[in-house]
Amino acid sequence: MSKHGFGGKVAYVDLTNRRVSEEPIQESMVESFLGGYGINHKLAYDAMIPGTDPRAPENPIVFGAGALVGTSVPGASKIFATTKFPIGKMVGSSAGSMSFASMMKWAGYDHIVLTGKSESPVMVVITDDTITVEDARHLWGRDVYEVTAELKTVYDGAGTICVGPAGEQQVTNAQANVDGISSLGRGGLGAVMGSKNLKAVVAYGTKGMTIADPKRFEKSVSGLVKRMMEFKARNQVVDLGMMAGWEGLITEYFSTEHLTPEEVTKTFGIPSYKSIKKSRVACTSCLVGCKDLLEFDDGECSRFTMGITSFINIPAFATRFAINDIKQAAYIYNKFDRLGLCGQTMEGLLDFPFDLYEAGLLKKEDIGFELKRDYESVNRLVDMMMAREGFGDAMAEGWEGMIEFVGEKAKGHAYTINGINVIWEPRLWALGTMEFEQLVSPRGPYSAYGGSPTTVPNLPPDAMKRHCGRVGGSPELMERIFAVDDGFRLGSFTRCFEDWVCLMSCMGVCNRAGNDRYYSAGLLAELYSAATGHDIDVPSVMKAVERVWTISRMTNVREGVLRDDSQIPQQWFKALKTADDKEHVMKDYYKKKLLRKEDVQDALDDYYECRGWDKKTGIPTKEKLAELGLDDIRP
Repeated sequence: MSKHGFGGKVAYVDLTNRRVSEEPIQESMVESFLGGYGINHKLAYDAMIPGTDPRAPENPIVFGAGALVGTSVPGASKIFATTKFPIGKMVGSSAGSMSFASMMKWAGYDHIVLTGKSESPVMVVITDDTITVEDARHLWGRDVYEVTAELKTVYDGAGTICVGPAGEQQVTNAQANVDGISSLGRGGLGAVMGSKNLKAVVAYGTKGMTIADPKRFEKSVSGLVKRMMEFKARNQVVDLGMMAGWEGLITEYFSTEHLTPEEVTKTFGIPSYKSIKKSRVACTSCLVGCKDLLEFDDGECSRFTMGITSFINIPAFATRFAINDIKQAAYIYNKFDRLGLCGQTMEGLLDFPFDLYEAGLLKKEDIGFELKRDYESVNRLVDMMMAREGFGDAMAEGWEGMIEFVGEKAKGHAYTINGINVIWEPRLWALGTMEFEQLVSPRGPYSAYGGSPTTVPNLPPDAMKRHCGRVGGSPELMERIFAVDDGFRLGSFTRCFEDWVCLMSCMGVCNRAGNDRYYSAGLLAELYSAATGHDIDVPSVMKAVERVWTISRMTNVREGVLRDDSQIPQQWFKALKTADDKEHVMKDYYKKKLLRKEDVQDALDDYYECRGWDKKTGIPTKEKLAELGLDDIRP
């Protein structure tokens, strides 16, 4: 096939024998699955042996860069890692950004499939048309920041993915870090890499990309850049990044049982953020720069500088544990990053023993000290987990390990879906697409999929329809979504925006709000056509996305995952009392109706029917598989 828009190759790396083979990326693969996230999931389906333990040598890791990565398309920087994860035992993809994906494509590779286990620590080094497996014993035991700095020095600014000590010890919620600031988190990719004795992957390419129709491509890119630069709120977004939405976040997500909104705002609000912000950090080709470099130089903790995907993660974590000190909260989050622990997962993972302790199911003698929601207790628990001492060893195995330690009574206190903590709390705002999508995602609660206008309060139906049209919703889908008197059908609406984020992921384009708002399905189809020479219209590109989502579902069905495995959390149907003495209950988007379990089940029925999957089992029907050309895909 033509290499326009693609590096051109898929590489297979056997870590056991340190062998590398490669093949051209197949045109049929590109036509069916577009690129990036899509091709990753087809490669994973082909490479995976059903029932394989996530930490077994046979479990593959597939790294892939989207079809527009490495070009001048703004925000086209996403790298995806697809594997069977230790937490939840589901097959899915972690997403990161920064420079690695572009470097990998500029070296000539779109996807890397890693299998096996090295006898000693190694790293995979990707350079122009060459991949080698090299010794990494000198990096073993060192933290993420140290390893990243050394690799970027030795390999002169290369893109890096590495694990910290948590990954080496196969802690289930270990993540991999990209360029020391972005993360491939949620589910335990770091533990999978650690189980293979894989410390790092390094990519440095100089070949660049070729474009099939440069004039056509540049016309779309220049128009996009012009709109981005003229956006009236651009200066605020560039200055504050995700903190530009602070007012909404403080009322919807950070008002917990332990700190009031006023306390959170005083400690972590915009003035505090600006006082410690050293600079903003942008990924390759991004015109916004939503990541933060923070610097602290006084207080109880030693001076340190940290990079983070967004400062918002710090107060989101701190409010769980009544940590009302910005430096203490940042210090712990910095500790997560250095160790290679997923911060979003650590929020829920650390919260669980506190809940058990407060319920009397976990005793002081089980832990070794009295648990209090404070900086000291959280720090000690992290140290115990990393040392795998006593209860810390159970924590290192996630919710499953802690439930085994405490007993069956602990299950009712686990605020999880598919074995991993809920991120989006529907009682604080409403059951929108991001909250609902946690029940149907290929890997459980995840920060990106299902993002839609439901994150903005009280948008009228006409605005919702415009967004659906922008992201590629077909007339038939939109008719289904809005064929109700009270707003929209949540299940079908979620499907529409899952498809949108999946399309962005196949293209490798960042779907954070500061970038997402400028794109449409039509624009992405045009950019893809001009870049690759594969002309594709919106209906065709959305059909390809549906194919991607369905093969992802079938991969998990093959692992035995069915609809009933994604249990609706019982906590959703209990009032949440926050520190400002308010009680919050789960309602629909327009706050007209208190939602019951049967309402959520009805939304799930709608979702599965809309997808063409059996609503009882969640398995795609034979008719749907045939429609998508996936007749050979079997459970």
